Amino acid sequence: MRLPSQLEGRSKYIHPDDKLVLEDELQRIKLKGTIDVSKLVTGTVLAVFGSVRDDGKFLMEDHCFADLAPQKPAPLLDTDRFLLLVSGPGLGGGGGERLLDTQLLVDVVTG
Repeated sequence: MRLPSQLEGRSKYIHPDDKLVLEDELQRIKLKGTIDVSKLVTGTVLAVFGSVRDDGKFLMEDHCFADLAPQKPAPLLDTDRFLLLVSGPGLGGGGGERLLDTQLLVDVVTG
């Protein structure tokens, strides 16, 4: 085990002997396979495909990281458009008691 004082002044906080461990709510299992240990940090979310071997380690055949779905590019607009996000005035009330708040909001937005 390396002590914090041994880590001071280093450009990387990894060691060639570092191992990957897959953990869920029930268990931990060591991972074997072609994945760069130096590129991962604790808490990385990923999916692994493979099987448990006789030595008790999980042999990864493939893996993928959690990521956002591909995004479509936003269409180009010919005019300016604006979006106002307002929180808290309670404009959805059933009665007319919030009309002052609505008028104040309109006054602020329109200048």
